[in-house]
Amino acid sequence: MEETNEFIRDLWHNLGNIPVNDEQDEIDEPFHIWPKGTAVLEIWHWFDEQSTYGVANLMKLT
Repeated sequence: MEETNEFIRDLWHNLGNIPVNDEQDEIDEPFHIWPKGTAVLEIWHWFDEQSTYGVANLMKLT
């Protein structure tokens, strides 16, 4: 389980390097399993479901 959490934390960190279209709040390039144009909120929901600690705690790490 810790390996999974470490992968999720690393992925979360890498998400911070992905450009976002501020007008539509969508990613401007493909990232992991999401194509360009995916809503950031959709990605955050995935992180919230996958992380043992939730997206709120992931946000504290950045």
